[in-house]
Amino acid sequence: MTSKVLSLLSRISSRKVDIVAPAFCRYFQTSGFQMTKKVIVFAVPGAFTPGCSKTHLPGYVAKAAELKQQGISDIICMSVNDLFVMAAWAKDQGTAGKIRLLADPSAALAKALDLTVDIAPLGGIRSKRYSMVVEDGKITSLQTHLPGYVAKAAELKQQGISDIICVSVNDPFVMAAWAKDQGTVGKIRLLADPSAALAKALDLTVDIAPLGGIRSKRYSMVVEDGKITSLQVEPDGTGLSCSLADKIKL
Repeated sequence: MTSKVLSLLSRISSRKVDIVAPAFCRYFQTSGFQMTKKVIVFAVPGAFTPGCSKTHLPGYVAKAAELKQQGISDIICMSVNDLFVMAAWAKDQGTAGKIRLLADPSAALAKALDLTVDIAPLGGIRSKRYSMVVEDGKITSLQTHLPGYVAKAAELKQQGISDIICVSVNDPFVMAAWAKDQGTVGKIRLLADPSAALAKALDLTVDIAPLGGIRSKRYSMVVEDGKITSLQVEPDGTGLSCSLADKIKL
């Protein structure tokens, strides 16, 4: 359970409706939400982007019926795009009757959740990838990547993990700044792989031109006595499913 459990409706009602993603607010105000719904909300950096269009959103579309059989009343995809783009993307992806695509044009919801990222080549402020479950008016589960490992670091180390290392195709100065920003000191080591040498050696590269070309796919692995004993690679290279902190196989 994330420490970021909060009353979603209280948070929305404490602000003007037009501040926290109007479409998101209208959904909860007009969809018969009676504090008993169980809803999955996930966010993507942008509609029509390669990873989001090829595997991230389609993965939820494919699994929608199964999730609803498990008690999920609605599945919502949020993105920092205008409503016309989201409507076109919904049509392109065939989400009707399966997933609601809602626009967060000013990144208001992403900002309210403190889950924004500045990706200048893709249009500036976007939403980080995340998934959350909203149940009885509260966020009962919020899955993010690095913050999830920071939150779970002590627990993982109690289970016998000596070190937790985050590697990214960035220079050491960027990684040092990111470590400071995320409060990882004493919890997680952030290491730079500026030439993607490690990612290439593992054959886990992905070419994301708008973000600077060759990057590392998103993965998690356990190394024990010099051997990789567990390797979890995101199917689309960028998603948030099998590589999260709570999915680590020890």
